[in-house]
Amino acid sequence: MESEGKLTIEERTYLGKIQRRPIALVGPDLSLFSEVERQVCDYVLKFLTGVRAASSSDWSHRFPGYTLTQEDEEIPYHTAWLGKLAKPPVTAADHKWAQDVIQTLR
Repeated sequence: MESEGKLTIEERTYLGKIQRRPIALVGPDLSLFSEVERQVCDYVLKFLTGVRAASSSDWSHRFPGYTLTQEDEEIPYHTAWLGKLAKPPVTAADHKWAQDVIQTLR
């Protein structure tokens, strides 16, 4: 896109590090998206409007797609279906612990 004149890369220092930020020189081609995809984008943009970067990063890092992957590993798209509050499966040890707690409370 840079070679096509659609964006430029701006370098600047932020917190002592060099950032390379893409800057759009043309508007988006919304014809590439379905109506539902555009609605999702609109919803997310409204949801994140006014949210600071650190807050949105903290929020997104609670999702299973992030928590289940290693540093620099690509997050599989299908993890979006896990939901933000997905919990790991209950193990036999978890079940035994719960039963022990129930017995002590009786």
